[in-house]
Amino acid sequence: MQYAIRENTPVASLPKDLGEIHLVRPISSKKIAMILQQCPHIETVGAASSVEKRLSPKARELLQKHRIHLKRNHKAGRALNIDLEKVRLIVDLRKDFLSVREIETKTGVPKSTIHYLLKKAKREKIRKGKNIIYL
Repeated sequence: MQYAIRENTPVASLPKDLGEIHLVRPISSKKIAMILQQCPHIETVGAASSVEKRLSPKARELLQKHRIHLKRNHKAGRALNIDLEKVRLIVDLRKDFLSVREIETKTGVPKSTIHYLLKKAKREKIRKGKNIIYL
């Protein structure tokens, strides 16, 4: 599980046992130092190639000093604003051969969203409160 990190992400909200983060935008070396102090078990930092290019030399040096691997990855699309348990329930109800409209009445999720979840989306991230979590 990864947490999405921005410059304005509160460091205190990050779990202490976090092993991997994803940089949505380049952040300062001071912010990285604060994150590493809060979460000492971080082994990998993921970032899109554009973010990786714009990361400051001090930030790169700090990651190398702590032997943290900078991994290039791209996480496109918005995060779902639906609870992960509800997504699992939707998938299970569909496996029980319920129609999209029946799932809509049981879960309260719009049928267009259900259809999107079932047919087109390969989601790798969800929104949990104000944080984005990569699965």
